[in-house]
Amino acid sequence: MAIVALLLGAFHISLALEYIFTGEVPELLIRLEQSTNIVSALDLSLTVSLGLLGAVWLWKRRPWGYVLAVIWNVKSAVYLTALSAATVNGFRTGASDSIIELTLWGPIALGCLISLVFLLKNMRV
Repeated sequence: MAIVALLLGAFHISLALEYIFTGEVPELLIRLEQSTNIVSALDLSLTVSLGLLGAVWLWKRRPWGYVLAVIWNVKSAVYLTALSAATVNGFRTGASDSIIELTLWGPIALGCLISLVFLLKNMRV
């Protein structure tokens, strides 16, 4: 959880820093025809922060760490599977000329699903 959250945070922060230092709007926003990056705002405020908090609490074996870990891994696996489907569909319909994002979304979704299975399998009631 911590690794995925840190990588996701680094990605979104790098987009912001790119704009701060160059003054150029990131290509991602131009392609999406957006004036702001709501996905970055949501990912940084919810996904990254709760992923890091859950990872720390899970490491310390606090009860809420297990709760956050289950929620976070279910959400991540489902969301990244949806992103994978959207990427394939966008490529298929011609809305996108690249399918390279699948090399990122698929493995992370699978990793979250595997982590979730191990987490639930090893929980004691």
